[in-house]
Amino acid sequence: MKIGTLLTVAIVSLSAVGGGLAVYVAATKYQTMDKISVAQRRLEIVRAVGDIPRYLNPERGFATNIMFGPPAVDPNQRAELNDKYRKQTDGAREKMNQIKATLPGSLEDGAAVASGMDALNVKFTALRETIDKALDGPAEARRDGAKKAVADNVAFNSAVTALLDEQVRKMALLDGGAYRQASYANIAWTPARRRR
Repeated sequence: MKIGTLLTVAIVSLSAVGGGLAVYVAATKYQTMDKISVAQRRLEIVRAVGDIPRYLNPERGFATNIMFGPPAVDPNQRAELNDKYRKQTDGAREKMNQIKATLPGSLEDGAAVASGMDALNVKFTALRETIDKALDGPAEARRDGAKKAVADNVAFNSAVTALLDEQVRKMALLDGGAYRQASYANIAWTPARRRR
């Protein structure tokens, strides 16, 4: 075999190997970028949904204190409930609903996540109605209203936990380290939710 032919074969072989390697690297980088994009999307869901109990629990606690207070509801406390506590909770819920509107098609389970968010909206509305009914109703019925508000709040927090747990599990497939950190945070957060 001539040297020129041998060199040509070697160059063609190296080019083929180099091209194959380039395709492999490009495909791997694309898969990595896709995983990062999905993980960011799921993290966005976790943050938005997780913010609602962060504000709702103090709102419900403040409302419960009003219910266990004097027979006449202080208009200043009612205004504080609406202006301070509910405003924050409504902002967190609005953010969740904005994310929900973008879900179909962006994740393989986007429809299921959106359905879970719809269920949270139903539970949230029921809790707010319980609180308002108790605050607007007679003083003797407020204690029962406060107990129902706490029970509704626990049901809401449980639904939030279920939705967040599923998102964290899906993130585990993308990055085990992220899953471990989220799992530790969830373990720390669960007893606090149960106490409320």
